[in-house]
Amino acid sequence: MDALLLTAQFDSAVEAAEATDARPDAAGWVPFHAELSLRFGRALTGRGDLDAAESRLVEGYLEAVDSQSVDIASATALELAKLLGVERQEPARGMVWMRLAEVHERARGQAPLRRAAQLHRRSSLLKQLKQFDAAEAGYLEAVALLEAELGPAHLLVARTRNNLGTLYEEVSRFDEAMTQFGAAIAIRRETLGDTHPDVAQTLVGMANTRGAMGDHDDALALHLRALKTYRAALGEEHVLVALARGNLAAAHLDLRQLDPALEHATHAAKIYEARFGPLHAKTANALNSIGTIHHWAGRLSEAKTHYE
Repeated sequence: MDALLLTAQFDSAVEAAEATDARPDAAGWVPFHAELSLRFGRALTGRGDLDAAESRLVEGYLEAVDSQSVDIASATALELAKLLGVERQEPARGMVWMRLAEVHERARGQAPLRRAAQLHRRSSLLKQLKQFDAAEAGYLEAVALLEAELGPAHLLVARTRNNLGTLYEEVSRFDEAMTQFGAAIAIRRETLGDTHPDVAQTLVGMANTRGAMGDHDDALALHLRALKTYRAALGEEHVLVALARGNLAAAHLDLRQLDPALEHATHAAKIYEARFGPLHAKTANALNSIGTIHHWAGRLSEAKTHYE
């Protein structure tokens, strides 16, 4: 299952977890079941099923605590911090789980790699809370620890540098952002190949930075490359493909290219509605984007329909 998660084959990872969970002996040893829940939750998160992921991770955390499996409890709390703070954009809730993870780590004795993982996750939450200086310090300390333990070309170094790049983009330190994204994408391409979703993630960060710098043509080209990569890795209907299409819609709008903007926004809305339903916030945001495009084009009745 770990190999499926690493290669972003989330549907297959969910199927593997379900098959293991269905075995008669799966729940017989509680620590095993708690660790299965951790992997199951990661797979569900990757697939975009956030409600199911949260439920399964909480179940696994309670199993880990009940069986005194401190390492699994800590890792699961850290995963819930990511799910709530980053995926759901609820950093205050994420920070509660972050603190629980830190409590467990103090109980088991902290090692450098686990310290780096905690710094990375805490910094992601601090960034969401707009505490940028503290977030930057945490990311930089995590990079130093990871490079010392694993070397400068490890995927965990790439992940932390990528997130540091997003922080620098958000605070308008664009040259530093591009430096971090450049280092991250070089590692990811060398290790994972050109068609991995993590490569696309970094392309999105680079595109957002170029757009913020006013280079909208370059931003559009990078967003197109990200979409192509996501589609190659995940298929046409994945939520990350919807995210990439939404990014492209915005990039085309920056260039006043309304027809392609509408095409991508419409595709994104269809994916979100199929995955989450018509009343989900992601669906609503995509429909709102379609309304904005119609508004810019002077089609006010169509705009009103999508706004409503």
